[in-house]
Amino acid sequence: MKTTTRGIQRWIVVFMGLGALLTILPELVLGQPYISTKGGLINVIEGRVEVHSARDMRWEKARPLLQLRQGDELRVHENSRAEMLLNPGSFARLGPESAARLVNDRLTELSLEVVSGSLEIEAGNVKSIGHIDVSVFGHLFSIMKDGIYRFDVSDPGPATARVFRGEMVTVSANGKTTRIKKSSQATIAGANATLAVGRFDTKQMDSLSEWSAFRAGQLAQSNRGVIRSFSQGYYPGGYYGYYGAGIYGLGCGWFYDPFFSFYTFMPCRNDFFSPYGGYLFSPIVVVSNGGHHGIGTSRSEGTARGHESIGSSSGGGFTPSSSSSVGPSAVGSPSGGTSRSEGGARSPTPIRH
Repeated sequence: MKTTTRGIQRWIVVFMGLGALLTILPELVLGQPYISTKGGLINVIEGRVEVHSARDMRWEKARPLLQLRQGDELRVHENSRAEMLLNPGSFARLGPESAARLVNDRLTELSLEVVSGSLEIEAGNVKSIGHIDVSVFGHLFSIMKDGIYRFDVSDPGPATARVFRGEMVTVSANGKTTRIKKSSQATIAGANATLAVGRFDTKQMDSLSEWSAFRAGQLAQSNRGVIRSFSQGYYPGGYYGYYGAGIYGLGCGWFYDPFFSFYTFMPCRNDFFSPYGGYLFSPIVVVSNGGHHGIGTSRSEGTARGHESIGSSSGGGFTPSSSSSVGPSAVGSPSGGTSRSEGGARSPTPIRH
């Protein structure tokens, strides 16, 4: 009788163990980060945005976390806008009535073509990963430094390529190299026409410029929130586009923030300075320093204010704009609240089409 009782007890323990394993197994599987070596993931969409598939040759509704393929065209309609991840640290943002094509999706050879409208690029970490190429009216512009770049195309012309901060290079058909530096622009009269380089007013702003600065502020706010999670022992979300060395299972790259429902950038070093001003912090440095991050406890760092120098060299971050509201409601928080939910969050798998 004792043997039978002990046997039953053992089976009960076995079943309890299996039950516990089945309970945590989804966490183990779903919690695995999605790793990619490609650019072209749609990060944020506002309004009506479509994708023309180069493989299926048809238009379909775009949605966040959709991974574009080489040759796909992203089209933004009236009163709409979209943000796409390039190499880790760089973003491409399209304004209303604009279109761009992903020519090459490799992180070290990223290339876009501006088909129509306006495209603004926030370029970061360029020297570590590789330059970004942008094609406009048959001219190829290579972004060589971190900075803020703007491309405007109208049919039949003209088109402009502007450098608010940074430097890009273009090579003409006859082999002449032209460097376009801060506060300079290249104007192209039409398709395959020669370009003229001149100066422009960097204080010129429109709705796309303001939204791009606003997004930079949101990303900095998200970065600080995720860093606090790491420092408190939480590991929400997951990596996408992982690169570089890491410790304790952490790396550098895009990190999904479930509070905001978008990917933010986590640099390898703590001295990464956004082109819009303000530092972005590294989880590697925080963990290796025993959880000390040296930033405040508020989620209200706010937004960047345009293309001018903002923030402070002491790491004060982004200056809030009185006319802008920053929070999860701007990009559709699943909870609709304003408090960060730690633990249990998973990195969503980007969508293939």
